[in-house]
Amino acid sequence: MKKMLAFVLTLAMTVVLLSGCAGVPVAVETPQQDVKDEAAETIPGDAVKTGLYVSANLTAENGTAEADGNVTTDISIIAVTVSDSGVIESCEIDAVQGKVAFDAEGQLTAEAGEVLSKKELGENYGMKALSPIGKEWDEQVEAIESYAVGKTVEELKTKAIDESGVVKDADLASGATIYMGSFIWGIEGAVANAQHLGAAKGDQLVLTAISNSTGSKGATAEEAGSAGVTSNIAALTFKGNVITSCMIDAVQSKAEFGTDGVVTTEAGAVLSKDQLGEDYGLKQFSPIGKEWNEQAAAFAEYVTGKTAEEVLGMALTETTAPAEADLASSVTIAVGDFMALIEKAAANKTAEVVPVKTGYALTTNLTVENATAEADGNATTDISLIAVTVTEEGVIESCEIDAIQGKVTFAEDGQLTSEGGEVLSKMELGESYGMKAFSPIGKEWDEQVAAIESYAVGKTVEELKTTAIDEAGVVKDADLASSATIYMGSFIWGIEAAVNNAVNLGAVSGDELVITSIATTIGSKTAYEEEAGIAQVDANVAVLTKHGDVITSCILDSVQSKAEFGTDGAALTEAGAVLSKNQLGEDYGLKQFSPIGKEWNEQAAAFAEYVTGKTAEEVLGMSLTETTAPAEADLASSVTIAVGDFMALIEKAAK
Repeated sequence: MKKMLAFVLTLAMTVVLLSGCAGVPVAVETPQQDVKDEAAETIPGDAVKTGLYVSANLTAENGTAEADGNVTTDISIIAVTVSDSGVIESCEIDAVQGKVAFDAEGQLTAEAGEVLSKKELGENYGMKALSPIGKEWDEQVEAIESYAVGKTVEELKTKAIDESGVVKDADLASGATIYMGSFIWGIEGAVANAQHLGAAKGDQLVLTAISNSTGSKGATAEEAGSAGVTSNIAALTFKGNVITSCMIDAVQSKAEFGTDGVVTTEAGAVLSKDQLGEDYGLKQFSPIGKEWNEQAAAFAEYVTGKTAEEVLGMALTETTAPAEADLASSVTIAVGDFMALIEKAAANKTAEVVPVKTGYALTTNLTVENATAEADGNATTDISLIAVTVTEEGVIESCEIDAIQGKVTFAEDGQLTSEGGEVLSKMELGESYGMKAFSPIGKEWDEQVAAIESYAVGKTVEELKTTAIDEAGVVKDADLASSATIYMGSFIWGIEAAVNNAVNLGAVSGDELVITSIATTIGSKTAYEEEAGIAQVDANVAVLTKHGDVITSCILDSVQSKAEFGTDGAALTEAGAVLSKNQLGEDYGLKQFSPIGKEWNEQAAAFAEYVTGKTAEEVLGMSLTETTAPAEADLASSVTIAVGDFMALIEKAAK
């Protein structure tokens, strides 16, 4: 039934989507390979499914005295990793277009050989010159891949394209103008075919193909000529150098023609070997009674958990069939092509995943001024936020800096003169902060801080301290001084503190670092004879790293800065440093009232650990009690405080 459905879909979608040299994939349903029974295994919580989608189409033109004939094979390949909830974690798209030309006498007019994929061709594919946005095929496809990450198929189908498959999302349209429907429907096919094969969130997805037209030959009086492309395809995931999942398929496209240059093979969809299943016909000749797709799946399962080096070192027979007894019982076909795919995938994957530490530094200072008849009093809270990711060698990979300045004013009679509300950070304020007008280099606070962040990346703390500033903390690096004139010492020393605080929480090299805050002054209130007034700033802070939409590390903290004043406008609280809840630790005093005997910082850390590996959407969908405490049993055992503020931070960071 599955095979018949695949064939029907193949024919139907090929008719709709055929596009030739425009570079548009032709969508074809790919049946799932026979693999391990999912129900028989325990699936880890961070597991994702791996999916591969292959479609192929053959077109042909007769050779004439005026023009060569040709047989063109278009193969579209799409791979994904996807969560059980249907959220795409990674997406890779490529295509192979192989053309074999022959003349009116049935003789090949071009040498057969290797066929590069469109991604491998890059600018040599030649779409850029014809693109209304000046982008090559590979660049546009990369935009589609990025757009798909973090979304479900339903979201892609409703947001990205209209019913005819034309792009309607403005952001996507700015990066890709090629026909979008076939890509989205192809992604849908890959997701539908996805299975648990061993991959986990954060694993690197690699899609690779090795194609050639070397089987093509000219026609003779005794034998028809043939033209076509053979393409071996693999989708693999890697954790470091270890293969965590593998799917293998192959397409063999062929059309025959005579010495008169006339093609005798009908054009249309070409099924892959996996799609053909038992119709491929190997089973009856197999010494172990297994079809090609069964043996390919068995080989894919065997290499999972191994490095490419281990796979390439395996013993083979003279025919490149496996010589190892445990594999030879399920695979007797030649596996040289499979091994070449794995070797190529390992060579093409990005650098090995390198863990990095996530760190932050937070300092808070309170200043107060009494109210007088001439001027309002105030309590001003200055919060400095610095986050980093750093390698084990101490090299800063990413750096984010922000600050919050919350001011509450009051009159000589103790009445509040400022309205309570949200306090934006200096990064959020941007030009509204107002430093630009007073800057000798005409740059706003956020612009100068961005220059400091960029300067820090790629350096150690020691390099920063010796190259950026002098002993007094004044900038001495000429390049940095041209972009930032604000006092540098506090930033460099703050970065040093963040690096010293950094720990391995799950982030890896290349993850995006985000620092976000939500601050208010709504806790402030007027003074009365019976009760002192309060000037209060509450700030919740989150430092996160993300891979796509998946949170890979998380740190949460909170500051409550409060100054009291009387009905005479005199401050009753001394100015000075204010410790955050993390910095207070057990001195915060929640532990004695906690039903689970855990302090605020312990519960915040437990929540941060819980959300790591999840998307913001998954976090925001978690069940809560009426007090916004976690309702899920596995989390409620370590977190009983309200987590509404934490979830708001994660939602803001995701945006």
